[in-house]
Amino acid sequence: MRVEGFEERAQELAGFRPDLLGRFDVILVREADHRVSVASRGGQTLGHLPTTWVQIIGRELQRFETAGVEAVTRSTLTGTKGDRDLCVLLSWPSRDRAAIQGVTSSRRSTTTIRTPGSRT
Repeated sequence: MRVEGFEERAQELAGFRPDLLGRFDVILVREADHRVSVASRGGQTLGHLPTTWVQIIGRELQRFETAGVEAVTRSTLTGTKGDRDLCVLLSWPSRDRAAIQGVTSSRRSTTTIRTPGSRT
């Protein structure tokens, strides 16, 4: 997703180095005003997620933070140098995601209603 408020010319990108695939290591921060900011590992705010994504991503971040799992976030710069957009890629470590899904699914209470002819 594209990061809103990011301006390459206005950002101090010194020390903001890409990995071998051209991605930058960033973090997502839930803010008190219900926004989610994108920041460098050094804490520099680079912009915010679009409002259409905030509720979904904010809920996911809260759920995984509660379980002590940190999101894997990377960003890429797209476009012409000097006027590029910053886009964020978000993922969760698979072993932690499976553990969290197991916890949340075990908390759900389900009722099975058997009807004549149904298979178990």
